Amino acid sequence: MLMEKQIIRNTKSHFSQLGLMFFLGTLIIVSVQTGVSVMVSMLFPDILGNADLSLIVGTGSMYLIGMPLLVLLVRMVPAVPIPRKSMKVPQLLSAFCISYALMYFSNLIGQFMTTFIGFLKGDSVANPIQDIVTELHLGTAILFTVICAPIIEEFIFRKLIIDRTSVKYGELSGILLSAFFFALFHGNLNQFVYAFTLGLLFGFVYAKTGMLRYSVLLHMGINFMGSVPGLLMLRSDVFQAIEQSASDSAALIDIIVTHPFQMILIGIYMALVMGLVIGGIVLFILSFKKFRCRPGIIALPKDKLLLAMLFNVGTILYIGFWAIQIILQLFA
Repeated sequence: MLMEKQIIRNTKSHFSQLGLMFFLGTLIIVSVQTGVSVMVSMLFPDILGNADLSLIVGTGSMYLIGMPLLVLLVRMVPAVPIPRKSMKVPQLLSAFCISYALMYFSNLIGQFMTTFIGFLKGDSVANPIQDIVTELHLGTAILFTVICAPIIEEFIFRKLIIDRTSVKYGELSGILLSAFFFALFHGNLNQFVYAFTLGLLFGFVYAKTGMLRYSVLLHMGINFMGSVPGLLMLRSDVFQAIEQSASDSAALIDIIVTHPFQMILIGIYMALVMGLVIGGIVLFILSFKKFRCRPGIIALPKDKLLLAMLFNVGTILYIGFWAIQIILQLFA
């Protein structure tokens, strides 16, 4: 009994240190972004009015200054490298289909939750990411959402966390904490649900392979499908005309007849989305028994391990900071 209490104290201390490093890193990132944005707005007042330049200033300062400092802080916590194991192409494609299906349904859940909250407060909940992405140049969207974000986020939220938890406390602990920290970091409920769900799958892939390239590729694929085709479609004259003529069947028929090629492309995209969703569901059901996590070196009952992971000073500070941001976003 005394030994178990000591193990629990040590476990809480470890996760508290990890959570504290992420909390301090978050404060640094927010401070850097705020400081750079204020400085740029003072020197070049018109820059932040441009969606592309505003994203470059805010996200660029986070990637180049804030997150490297966060990495230095987290690396102060001891890590245990995960054994490497290659993943075959069919397995990776299967994981992508599953991740897309999970993202699709969890995004619907997130939208329902924000819509319900909007109904209760009497006003719609803004979706900051959607508002930003729709105004971006295609090249900027690809650079930041498809290339930079997956590489940096997978390194920070998958490798840094799972390397410091999985071997010692079990794969499930690393996967859960990684997904939870990742989802909170998005700072809004619109993304929290699907970011958490995807984080679970990305974390599982990394924990089983020890190779970051696989979760990065999955992340890139999801971000590409979630931004680039949709962005092109939303900006097309045909899609806008369809939205404006939604209640006019004659006008809709005229659009289809006069723009057959564009309609075929939209149909192919919608068919691809449905195919990925259906295929992902089937593959998830067939693969469900394979989603098993190895225990860690330190054996604790799951309930006590979960309490030790979450109820410590460092983790509570990190959760509290982002919970406040999410609440402010919901009721802004």
